[in-house]
Formats: sequence, structure tokens, C-alpha cells
Amino acid sequence: MRGILDMLISPSQNAFVPGRAIGDNILLAQELFSGYNQKHLPPRCALKVDLRKAYDTVEWDFLRAVLMLFGFPEQFIQWIVVCVTTPSFSVCLNGAPHGFFRGARGLRQGDPMSPFLFVLVMEVLTLILQQRIGQNGGFSFHWRCDRIQLFQLGFADDLLLFSKADPNSVSLFKEGLTTFAELSGLQANLHKSHLILSSSAAPLRATLLTILGFQEGHLPLRYLGLPLLASRLSVADCHPIIQKIEARIRGWDGILLSFAGRVQLIKSVLSALQVYWAMAFILPKHVIKDIFF
Repeated sequence: MRGILDMLISPSQNAFVPGRAIGDNILLAQELFSGYNQKHLPPRCALKVDLRKAYDTVEWDFLRAVLMLFGFPEQFIQWIVVCVTTPSFSVCLNGAPHGFFRGARGLRQGDPMSPFLFVLVMEVLTLILQQRIGQNGGFSFHWRCDRIQLFQLGFADDLLLFSKADPNSVSLFKEGLTTFAELSGLQANLHKSHLILSSSAAPLRATLLTILGFQEGHLPLRYLGLPLLASRLSVADCHPIIQKIEARIRGWDGILLSFAGRVQLIKSVLSALQVYWAMAFILPKHVIKDIFF
């Protein structure tokens, strides 16, 4: 299954697909949010959708239908269904397991097969939205997205939707999410999902929030562990990486490690944090100095 995902999954979904990287999502999202603080640019909006208990609420009948939709052989589908639907679960009380019960839906997190099944499920949302956009002449793409027909960036259950800030486009997203929820069981958490508006879209704020039922979000916005910004990265925006590095170092204080062991921890953990941020941003010199000195 893993070997053919790149032929089945749209380019806007990069999780668990060989040859695609998380950095692609981050860099593209950062580019699209650039200039959200400028009033002279076209009105734009982005939906950061939080799916409620994403892996745990996938309906098994829907999963089977998805595998059939993508043309997997019946025998292969049967194997997948057996693996997903047969496990039993036990509840641990006072340190001891008591009884067993069968699951009724969901994908098990930690199962090596679950990530691939989940991205196939999420691809159906892309297909639903594509169909509605094609059939509805009222949809307007986000600024700088019209030529490539980009309306979504997905990384597993981290979902961003982009459009022009107008009621027709936002209503289409709402209808697509509702249809997907009815089919798959994956529902948007209205309390944790956010609508981010550019400064030029401020007059439409109340209308669009009413249509979606989402909370209003503001930049900088955390996405895949990094802040999404409307302008250049500042020293203040880098406080999370400094705090995370300091927390990791404090956690090692009580561990007896040799000099070589400490060097290895720095290389494998602290350097990885710095490299991850540097993948998307040019870090200020002051921040680099704080990290290394």
C-alpha cells in the first residue's frame, strides 16, 4: 500500500507518502500567510480545521468503501478489514486489566498500517471539495492559488483550507466538511477550529464566523510545530524554540551521562530542533547565539 500512495493521494497531502516532506507544507503555508497584515491586498481567509478524535472516529464501513473506491483487490480489502475490526480492548483498573470489549469504529494509533489508511480516508475530503468547487461557479480561490488550483494543505489530521474571504467560498467548505463528517464520522471540533482572516477581510468577519461556527484565529498560528507569520520572523517569535531547548536541557540534569553521551544528545535532539526551524525560517543571529552559547 505504501508504495502506491503517491499515485492515489493528491499533492496537497504530504503525510506518510514516500517522496513528500513535511517541510513542503510548512513553506507553502508560510508563503500563503505572508502579507495577511496588509490591507491593500485581496481579502483572503484560511480555515485551520481540528478533527475531533480523528483516528478514533473513522467508521469501518466508510473505510471499506474508501478502499473499494481506490480500486484495491477484494481479497486485500478483506485482510485490511479483518485487521482493523477484530481486536479487543481491556480496561486497566488499579493496575490490573479487567475484561475485554470489541471496538466499533476507529483506527488504532500505533498500528503501522493506520497512517496509510488514514491518509486514504482524508483524500476523500479532498475529492468532495474538488467536486463541489468544480460544480459551484461561486468559489473563489485564495490569492496566488488560482493558477495551481490550491485550496487545501493536509498533513494527516492537520488540515488547512484556503479561499478568498467571501460567503460563497466559505459556505462551500462548510458543506464539504459536513458531508465528509456524515460519511466518515470525522467531525470538525468547532471549539478548536479557527478562521484566520487577512486585514483586508475584516468587514466580513462576523458573516464568515457565523457561517462556519469556528473560533477566530490570529497570527502567529502554530502549524506542525512552527509559527505561521504574516511578516518577517522576529526574536520574540523564536521564544518557543529557546524554551523547548532549555526544557530539554533541564530534563537531563538528573541523568548521569558521559561527555560523549551529552554530545550525542545535543546532536540528535537539540540540533534537530534548530534544523527543523531553520528549514522554514532564517533565524535571527541573536537566536542562533542563544541556542549555541
